[in-house]
Amino acid sequence: MLVALAACLGAANGSARADRASVQLYAGLEAPEGPERLSEALSELLRTEGFELVDMFEEARAAVEGGAVLEDQLVAFSRANELLEEGWRSYLEVRPSFAAARLAQARTEALAVAHLQGGRELLAEISLRLGATKLDIERQAEAADDFRLVHMLAPERRVSDSEFKPEVVVAFDAAIAQERSWQARPVEREPASAKLWIDGEPLAANLAEVSLQDGLHLVSAQEPGYQGSSQLVSVSAGVVAPVRVRMDVDPLAQRVLGGAATLAGGVAEDEATQALGALVLYAQVDSVLLVASVWRREQPALLAQLCTGQPARCSRVVEVGYPEGGLLVAVSELWRNLRRAGGRFPPTLQNDERLLVSEKRPIGGGGGSRSWLSNRWLWVGVAAASIAGSAIYLLSGDQEIRPVFVGEPCSFGGC
Repeated sequence: MLVALAACLGAANGSARADRASVQLYAGLEAPEGPERLSEALSELLRTEGFELVDMFEEARAAVEGGAVLEDQLVAFSRANELLEEGWRSYLEVRPSFAAARLAQARTEALAVAHLQGGRELLAEISLRLGATKLDIERQAEAADDFRLVHMLAPERRVSDSEFKPEVVVAFDAAIAQERSWQARPVEREPASAKLWIDGEPLAANLAEVSLQDGLHLVSAQEPGYQGSSQLVSVSAGVVAPVRVRMDVDPLAQRVLGGAATLAGGVAEDEATQALGALVLYAQVDSVLLVASVWRREQPALLAQLCTGQPARCSRVVEVGYPEGGLLVAVSELWRNLRRAGGRFPPTLQNDERLLVSEKRPIGGGGGSRSWLSNRWLWVGVAAASIAGSAIYLLSGDQEIRPVFVGEPCSFGGC
């Protein structure tokens, strides 16, 4: 059984932005603690520390399905703007050929983000100034195509002689007023579920053919789990090439859409590392806590890793054992150990032998009035005179353990 939850950390330290962390829960075979009880214990601990619990997988999925993109995918906006400024400055300096080259580069950059908010408007602005530049180098037909594209992408954009040469205004008005023929084009999309827009207008999902006027058209595509894309398509009489869209898989987004299964028990280390990186990015978390409940030496135990940073690196797997009924104390000890364990490893808990091949619940449930005799954890850290002998315990009515022992703790599995 696998359950996931997340926590907003850092509220206790008074920081302006609370650190965000996620907790992934695993349960071994016949685990001593069910996910509900373990979640409750962790929630109590985090509330005591001033943290807030949220669902990491839900947040990451919502981000992907909402069209969120990673920051490094937005650099095309700044590159396109820089090229636009350089190209237009060259145009004003009466260097039209150089200006046209720079503005063409700017439009190529803008195409990489034309499917995003603000991308279509940026593409329109670049195309307008590119068209104006082309008039100066006797490429009037191409300029007319650019002007018509601008009008379709940004119909509210006013072109007047307060900003452009009179001949540009005349050419712009003539281009958008010109009658053009319509051409039928088949539509091919991969994946079949891809959502398409032509010149900013959505295309019906089941449409196999579209009718377009002669000239340039912007075709954009988006689909969760794939990399959004845009392209310019030229339509003219006598050409029957289809409007073809093939989207590339976005491996990080696909990991997010895979849900909790991407970090499930048995997942390979490299796959878990990729999934963890995707979740950290899309859910905007700072830390991820992996926790498993297993039987160890016939007693309950918790295994855990704390993963932080980007790319996320994890602590070693920490193991904390405890007598039955001591879960709250064990969770607190687990947290203390993890905070000082450092982090330089990939996520490995999901593939840890102690989880995948965990011990079963001991016969009789591991309880009974003398269950403490086999509790290895009572001996951890005990240092006593190495005198051969045996351990004698006195039990109070509430099962509190008061050790009076003489002997070597290693004999009881404490080393």
